[in-house]
Amino acid sequence: MSGETKGARMGALGHEQPSTRYFADAALALARESTPSTMLRHLAQLASELTTGADAAISSRQPRGRLAIEAGTSQFALELEQLQAKLREGPGAAALAVSGTVVVQDSGKDSRFARWAPNALSLGMRSAVAVPIGDDARPLGSLTIFATEPDAFDAESVDALQILAVHASLAYVSSRARAELGEAVATRTIIGQAQGILMERYSLDTARAFQVLRRYSRDNNVKLVEIARLIVDSGDLPEL
Repeated sequence: MSGETKGARMGALGHEQPSTRYFADAALALARESTPSTMLRHLAQLASELTTGADAAISSRQPRGRLAIEAGTSQFALELEQLQAKLREGPGAAALAVSGTVVVQDSGKDSRFARWAPNALSLGMRSAVAVPIGDDARPLGSLTIFATEPDAFDAESVDALQILAVHASLAYVSSRARAELGEAVATRTIIGQAQGILMERYSLDTARAFQVLRRYSRDNNVKLVEIARLIVDSGDLPEL
């Protein structure tokens, strides 16, 4: 898609503010996604559609200030998000830092992002809006929409994106909690299976079998659950 065509499709939100029903339906659709990753991809698509076809990308917060790209609706958006991740600078990174909305009216005149803005401008990006996703105190990620024209997003566009982000935050926190619960159940299951193998093979009780697992994990500097998987796969303590 050429910059001219893309720019013609972007800008303010169409002719009217999305209805309450629209946001309710969006919230329900996001909540139905089975994993955090599929939910974020769906969110990026909704944000792109909501803002008259603007390009959208999402990154999650990682340790030590790193960003991990979770979704993008176009190569254009992914390249801009990759710049943010590489430089740790840009509207999405700033939205995470301040736990609030960040608007770039014109990347050619914005002095806040001295490294990111010139690179983004070279890719054709002129304006952007970024909103945090997740816990208000410490957001888990950020959603950013990009346009090839300056001043492409009016106040209604920003308001609508913020409302969508609120619904998405609830869905994201819920989906992460479900995923973490599923991982915890799977971990307990595999450890229990490994304990059972050790109990049967070496005539150990439950507590002693778990002690063996912990010692083997510590002595070999391997996570307990990984030792358990190796035992379940091989039927015995692995040679490490």
